[in-house]
Amino acid sequence: MPWNKAPDIEQQIADILSLAGGRDVLIPGWQGIVATKLTESYNLIRSVLTGRGYSAAQLDAWAARTDFEREIALFFALEEQAADRPESYPQIAAKERWLKWLMDPMLILLDSAGAEIVPGGDASALVGFGNLDTRKDPIVFNEPGRRNPWEGGYPGGRRIPP
Repeated sequence: MPWNKAPDIEQQIADILSLAGGRDVLIPGWQGIVATKLTESYNLIRSVLTGRGYSAAQLDAWAARTDFEREIALFFALEEQAADRPESYPQIAAKERWLKWLMDPMLILLDSAGAEIVPGGDASALVGFGNLDTRKDPIVFNEPGRRNPWEGGYPGGRRIPP
């Protein structure tokens, strides 16, 4: 469940688009788009950071979670619905930075007291974690007695085309 509320995001979109009547004058399609993009940004943040070992409780304690979610949701919504409006160009570029920051593997999460949140999930489940184990691989090319079928073909002269 997203950390931000859709009406708050709608109001920010109205402000970006300089709508005098605020979120009440947004065309009806915006409400569905904002709700969808808010859920997409929430799911993206959760999937990226749980993949790095953070638990759901740690993400809920992350001080900047609402800022990241809001800015990424605004980026997604503006890019989809307002990319043709010149007043949205600078905002789209500014919001995209938040997505790049989220994807940066060096991102450090801090709680509301400013303390670092250390990943506390199952570290062995992380992508790219641990040593490469080739003992059960069907072909290991650097072991004695094994040969690479793509270099020189099979015994008997048969050659595999590239």
